[in-house]
Order: sequence, then C-alpha cells, then structure tokens
Amino acid sequence: MQSNRNGWLGLYASHIVGRIIDWSPTALIGRAVSGQQEWKIQMLDAWDGTVEGAEQVRFCLRDSQGYRVALAKEIYTRDKVKRHFWFLNASDKAGEILVFTFKNIELI
Repeated sequence: MQSNRNGWLGLYASHIVGRIIDWSPTALIGRAVSGQQEWKIQMLDAWDGTVEGAEQVRFCLRDSQGYRVALAKEIYTRDKVKRHFWFLNASDKAGEILVFTFKNIELI
C-alpha cells in the first residue's frame, strides 16, 4: 500500500510493471538513502502479550511521515451534478481516522 502525491492510498505497485519498478535496484537504493520507512502500527490500547489479547488491541496505521490512515470525502461537481467520492487518505486532509483490530491470528 502506498500514497500518491495527494495522499490517496492504493495498491499502486500491484501489477507486474509496478512491482518491477518498486523493487528495482534504483527504487530500493532510493528508499534506503532517503531513510523512507514502511507503515507503522500505533497501538491505542495496552497489550498483555498473548495472542488472544492481541485481538482486543485497537490500532491506527501511520505512514512514513506520521500521517494516520483516514477515510476522507471529496465532492466533485460535473455536469451540474455533485458527486461524493470517499477514499482512504494519509495526509493533512480532513477525514475520519480509522481504527483497526487484528482478527483470526494464526501463529506460523
């Protein structure tokens, strides 16, 4: 999952060309040099350390700049018709911060 320049979240490297570009030596070296980190989990509740207890812990996802994943809404007017468009966002745009929980945890 990645953010585009507007902060919209998506699976931008999900097709074969995107995966090749995303894992190319140039992209990997660029991420290493810039110090770009992957997504972080911010726990909102205390965890007792057990697998069962992990399913009770609420958390938010933060991107490499510290923005939390939110559900945001944009309104577009086209042909005099207002359209409401909902999207996942990780930026400074207004939106409802999403809270997640783990489910069906399996130890491997």
